[in-house]
Amino acid sequence: MKADKEFLFRLKLGVSPSQARFALANFCLDQFGTEGQYLADLVDVCSDVAGLQQVLNAIRNEVDNRCPDRLAVLVACVREINETDF
Repeated sequence: MKADKEFLFRLKLGVSPSQARFALANFCLDQFGTEGQYLADLVDVCSDVAGLQQVLNAIRNEVDNRCPDRLAVLVACVREINETDF
């Protein structure tokens, strides 16, 4: 079951990094307010999908610890990003 859950938080390798940065930064600010600025700043400096995946893992940990009820919103964000896979 854990492997299934992990899949929900994996970025596809062909996603658009610029669209992923935009979506993840917006998620951080929408869900955490000004406390999410640090994570949004980390997202903004990522230049590739591997870096974005590392920051996404940190975002997921924050959601797990601070507001687990918002995991579904993060899953939807990742799904939207993965739709940009070419």
